[in-house]
Amino acid sequence: SRCARVLRGAAYLEAVGVGHPRVLAAAECLRAGAVRESYIITEALAGADTLSKFALGSGGTKGRDTRRRRKILAAVARETKRMHDAGIYTRDLQETNVMVSEDGMGGFRVHFIDLEDFRRARSLREAQRLRNLVHLDRSIGRFLCRAARLAFLYDYLGGRPSRDEAHRIIAAIREMRDRVERRGKAQSIPPPINLVPHAAGSGDSARI
Repeated sequence: SRCARVLRGAAYLEAVGVGHPRVLAAAECLRAGAVRESYIITEALAGADTLSKFALGSGGTKGRDTRRRRKILAAVARETKRMHDAGIYTRDLQETNVMVSEDGMGGFRVHFIDLEDFRRARSLREAQRLRNLVHLDRSIGRFLCRAARLAFLYDYLGGRPSRDEAHRIIAAIREMRDRVERRGKAQSIPPPINLVPHAAGSGDSARI
């Protein structure tokens, strides 16, 4: 059930100290032995906002402070890597599911929300890591220049790799991005429509 997935995701993140809203209450309504409704209450993330709004502000005003934006993106990259290193990933890592707040000491706190989509693996494969990075880049990348996106990747990797390794990783990311976009297009294509209903003894219906 959704409540069970949320509680499980929160437990995964809590166990490794990754920021997320604490679950305060969860309830389910059962009818005929099946979950019909789920209710979840989480703590309010005071002072936090989605990644793009927190980093860029209204009309991009905060984004003009490139040093501040750089620190925010570096914090998100490090927390994402720390989560991955613990074997945790999410099926929906986009910037609206990443919230950021100030920590009161000149730094930033990163909070991951949409807890029901988190999963844990014994050993996280590179493909799972890259898929998360691609989903995040597709949502936040439209606000950033190429240099800022590369800086985010290098912060995630813990430093700039060798030239050959950088080329390999970037090629793998591009391949994963193409795969994600092809899948998205395939899912958006409507099913064929029958123009002529089947009749007894008739051939195939016309389709578009």
